[in-house]
This record gives sequence, C-alpha cells and structure tokens, in this order.
Amino acid sequence: MKKRFVLIVSALMLFAAASVYAEPTPKPEEKYVEQKEMADETPSPEATAVPQVTSTPEPTQQPTPQEEPQDPEIQVNSLDLTLYLKKHALTLKSKLEMSLYDENGTKLSDAEAEISGAQETVKLHFELPSYQLGKKFRAEFSGVRSITFLGKEYKPGAQDFYIETFYWRDENGVLTRGFEFEMNADPLYNKEVYLFTSNGNQMYLSPGSYLAGDTAMVPVKQVAAHLGLNVRYVKEYNAVDVYIGDKILSYKLGSTLTNVFGKDKHENVATNVINGTAFVTARSIADAFGSTIKVWENDERIDIMYGTPTAVNDYYNQYHVNRAGIASNTKYLIWVSKSEYKVRVYQGSKGRWVPIRTAPCAIGAPSTPTVTGQFTYFSKERWDYSGYYVGPVMRFYNGYALHSTLLNYDGTEYDGRVGVMISHGCVRLHPADINWLAANIPYGTKIYITE
Repeated sequence: MKKRFVLIVSALMLFAAASVYAEPTPKPEEKYVEQKEMADETPSPEATAVPQVTSTPEPTQQPTPQEEPQDPEIQVNSLDLTLYLKKHALTLKSKLEMSLYDENGTKLSDAEAEISGAQETVKLHFELPSYQLGKKFRAEFSGVRSITFLGKEYKPGAQDFYIETFYWRDENGVLTRGFEFEMNADPLYNKEVYLFTSNGNQMYLSPGSYLAGDTAMVPVKQVAAHLGLNVRYVKEYNAVDVYIGDKILSYKLGSTLTNVFGKDKHENVATNVINGTAFVTARSIADAFGSTIKVWENDERIDIMYGTPTAVNDYYNQYHVNRAGIASNTKYLIWVSKSEYKVRVYQGSKGRWVPIRTAPCAIGAPSTPTVTGQFTYFSKERWDYSGYYVGPVMRFYNGYALHSTLLNYDGTEYDGRVGVMISHGCVRLHPADINWLAANIPYGTKIYITE
C-alpha cells in the first residue's frame, strides 16, 4: 500500500515538470503577433536587412512633386499696350514712359512713346523674359496725367497699378491668350485761358493767354489796354512798363523781377517774350492796380474776369469830363471852361478821356456871352473883316466858333488878347493853338462848354 502511494506521487511530479518545460504549440496568428512584437522591441541584424522580395515596397515618404510640363502655347515673352488719348485743345508734347516689375520688385522691361496733340493712340511694346500667361506685372509710368485701366484711374507714382495676363480654352479647346491690352490715357495739356472785362465782355487776344504750370500768363499790352492802362517798352532797362498817370508797374523781361510803384518784387513766373509779345502773370496787373479778379475753372478751360482797377478809376476821375460822363463821336473831346479861360483837348473815350493839350482863350463879352452846353464841330472856315481876319474858324453852333485871335492880313496879331471876356460870343485862341486844333481835330468832335 505504501509502495503504491509513492508511485502515484512520483507520477504526478513528472507530469508537473512536463507541464512547465514543454513549449506549447501556438496558433499561427499568435506566432505572427509575437514575432512582430519581439522584432519591434529588439530588432536583430537579420530583421534590419532588406528582404529579398519581387514586389516594390511602399515608400515611407512622398517624393518631391515634379512641375507639370509647361504648355508652349501659353508661354510668351512680350506684352503690348494700346493707349487711347483723351483729346484736348492744347495737348502738350511729352514722352510716355512705362516700366514693368515682377512680384519681387525687379524691373523687367521699359517702353516709351512720343505724344503730341495730333495723335489719337500710342502703343507700348515690352520685351520680357519668357513667362507663362497668368502672370501679373506692376507698372510705373510718367509723361501723362493719368491712365485708366479696367475702370480704375491711376496717377503717376501709383503703387497699385497691375497688369495681369491670362488665358483660357473654350469647350472646343480653342485657346485665348491675354497679353495685349487697351487702356485710356489723359495726356499732359494746357487748359485754354479766356479773359473778360468787368462787364462780361471777352477780351479777344492774339496771341492768347496760356498756362505756365498753374499760373495764367497774359499778353500785357492787350490786357492793359482793356483795363484802361498804358504800356511802353523801356529799352534802357529791357523792361515793359504798365502805367496810369504816375503809377508805374515795370516788368523786367526774362526775369521774375518787377517794380511796383517804386518797390521791387518777384513774381512766381518770369516775364516771357514769345514772338515779340511780352507775357506777364495775370494776377500781377490786378494786384498792382487794385483790380478784383475772379477765376472759374473746369477740366478744359479757365475763365478770368478782371474788375476795373481802382487806380484807373482814381486817375480818370480826377478829370471833370470823365466824372461828368461826356461822350464824343470821335476819339477827341474839347472842353471850354469859361471861368478858367481854358480850352482843354482830350483823347480817349467816354469815362477814359486823357488830356493832351491845354490852351488859354478869350470868351464872349458880358453883353454877348459864349453859349454853354454840348455841341458838335461841323465846319472849318476863315472870316475876313475890314483891317483883320480870323482863321481858321471851327464852327460848332450857328455863328459860334473856336477861332484865332484877330490877325492882320500880313499875319501879325491885330488883337492877341486872351484870358478876357472880349468877343461877340466866339472862343479866341492864339494862332499856334487854333492851327493845331484845325489840323488834328476831326468833324463830329464834341465841343463841351461850361461856365
């Protein structure tokens, strides 16, 4: 019994040992997993070797993508622009210059074209490094006021002016390429300048006024005449004087220097001489002689209206005939002031009479006074009397006339008195004065006589 128990115990111990040391048979999938895990934990040299297989292993990294082949049909090496020029009356000659830049700011190409008033379009051609359509270029330009492209206006110096090329194919595969463009350009030009007097009448000037930058330049002699001013050239100083009475505005030709009533001053633009005509700044005349000046401006023209200069009014209004508003049918007027025993001769027009000659006279005796009023010179005669004559005789009303003092037939004075009330109503003058009047004063001249 004891021996049997020992054998059973020995058998159980052998079975337990066999259970510990025997390697169990794994399932196939468990073996793959275990090997993979072991390979991950401790790779052996054999595990790192390149396996000998016939199929290409899947790459662990994506290769650098290759650029698609460029389509030669959309490769170009130029760019062309057609610019339609806005029309102006005074388009200036200029040179349109444009440069194209890439996205890095590198200049790629330049082009230029001459502009004159006769052109309607200009063309710019740019030779460029070969590029694929769809590329855009930044453009810089000068020589015009502006360029309008795709509805937007650009001024010289603009940094956002881009020209983008393009292409597309329609459903039939027909290719459209875009590297030729049309634009509108506003060329450099001078606005036309028109001058007007205070009553709204236009000054018709030849040559006309023009702009020097933003400054209107006017032909000084013509404008001065419209404003009642006088002009003379002073060779000694190479200057043009505009004056009224003793007020003188002097322009140094070819210089900005002016002298206003004795004080030197510089204008912002020099006095310019073009084909013998001196041009001065429009405002300088107005400022010197007290004229108002009004300016209206639009895109094409500038209208300038001068008021009557106060210096001109002050000058002319010192004369009675201007303050009285006396007119004449000729450019001459004769005023006889009985109280002063003076005959004054004026030249000009109503409100702008300027005295050119003054002479003493005799008038009618108290019993036969000289008439007063406004009359018209209509006849030139000679009156002979016993022992003397008067002549020339300038009749202005019935038997009333301007004539010489009494003269002997040998030409000597019979009665040469003036400055007295002595005649039968006529106005007597010394022979030199009446002879001058008869030689220079035309029929139709106003004879104005006051007490």
